[in-house]
Amino acid sequence: MVSRRRRLISPPAGEEVDHISHLPDAIIHHIFSFLPFKGVVKTTLLSKQWRLAWTSTPYIHVSLPSEGFVPSISRALRLCTATKLEKFHIDTTMSDSFIPNWWFRFTVARKVEDASLGFGGWCPVATRFLCCCASQVSLRVNKCCLPRDIIINWPSLEKLSIHDSWLDNNEVTKILSGCPVLESLTLHFLYGPWDIPIVSRSLRELVIETGYLSLSDISAPNLLSLRLSGGFVHVVDT
Repeated sequence: MVSRRRRLISPPAGEEVDHISHLPDAIIHHIFSFLPFKGVVKTTLLSKQWRLAWTSTPYIHVSLPSEGFVPSISRALRLCTATKLEKFHIDTTMSDSFIPNWWFRFTVARKVEDASLGFGGWCPVATRFLCCCASQVSLRVNKCCLPRDIIINWPSLEKLSIHDSWLDNNEVTKILSGCPVLESLTLHFLYGPWDIPIVSRSLRELVIETGYLSLSDISAPNLLSLRLSGGFVHVVDT
């Protein structure tokens, strides 16, 4: 009881209390979830406790304005000790040819749940790595280019957004077949020959925004929300 009273006693007047240094790791990591990765690393200046706290963050958001930032981000990623990633986002105007392959191996090995690849150029390498990442629950990809021999294995994926990408009929069918629990699908400005059925028993939300598209069939018995935007030919709902 004495020790409890001591904890409740306010510090002497004029004495500063370092509240930041005494925050639990869960709160610190929650703060990190709102910061870009470079900002997370800079928090080492806030307190002694935070000097290593950033290395265990499960939230990584990398912004790459140019190739010159890749080495510094690589050095920081090599210090990360998190065994599981809640979020891994990349935003860049470059293609994935400028990104070291081990970044994507790092992401898959740590069983990322929420991945977002915002590339300015095609990203076949990143896509190949993430296509075998069974832990993903949410995936957003820009400039997607699926290799012909790829096998989609997303048993946990519930939300998928594909933007400004090239997909043909077989690739879209392959994606839907590899996502048995997919609930939300967004296809935004896709390129390629499209005249395919969209078949999914788990799908609840479907958004397709494109310039021209021919849909032969939409078979989704559990669909609750459908939004089509653009020029469509022969759309049949079942």
